[in-house]
Amino acid sequence: MTDTTLITCPSCGTEIPLTEALTGKIKQQMRSEMEALIKEKEAKIIEREKQLEASQKNMEEEIKKQVEAEKKDMWERAENFKKCIS
Repeated sequence: MTDTTLITCPSCGTEIPLTEALTGKIKQQMRSEMEALIKEKEAKIIEREKQLEASQKNMEEEIKKQVEAEKKDMWERAENFKKCIS
């Protein structure tokens, strides 16, 4: 038993049988195209993740610098306060 699918020509309305051999080739071509597309999307996702990680690291470093500057400022104020009350 052969597996045939009929498609209809949009121009003339003729029904054309697609055999498994032909549909198999089409399926393989589509599979290859989809796999290539998936690999491309995965590569973009990996690149975006790297960008996000770098951005997060930069933000963490900036926050650390700001915290250190604030701590230094607070210690200086505390020392000045001690001098004033002494």
